[in-house]
Amino acid sequence: MSTNPNTAKSLRVQIKNIKSGRYLSVEGDDNNWKRDDASLTIRDSLGLAAVSSPQVWTILQYRPNSYILINQYSGSLACIRARSQGNGATAIQYHSELVYAPEPFQQWNFTQLKNKNWLIGNQNSGKFIGPQARETGNDHYCIQWDDQTAEDSYQEWEFSEI
Repeated sequence: MSTNPNTAKSLRVQIKNIKSGRYLSVEGDDNNWKRDDASLTIRDSLGLAAVSSPQVWTILQYRPNSYILINQYSGSLACIRARSQGNGATAIQYHSELVYAPEPFQQWNFTQLKNKNWLIGNQNSGKFIGPQARETGNDHYCIQWDDQTAEDSYQEWEFSEI
């Protein structure tokens, strides 16, 4: 059963891509998982404990309808590379630009669709993340794009509380 990411001030979750069945993760292995600018990817479950997994995210409400996604392993925030507002920009993790005051490119909103799946939207760009080129295999990086839910489910996600 999917968890509603908009219901709590703080929530620890795994985020599963609907089309691929893989989880939002940080690229590479534990040598890379704490690196600023590491890309966000989709990957099969690593089966690691929540405290040591790059696939576990803490959702914190920042403002009404504005949230930050903190990677449980690295403590870095999910964001869009170079503050881009363009289609195709890569989702990455990066340290908070300001203590307790993330910039809009590090803030997200969650929109529930009629089918009960979720879109993850960047506050700065107004675009939604999904695997690049609609790929479904392990380690494909995530990008932002205009809403394409009319075409397929690659931008749709499910949140499972940990």
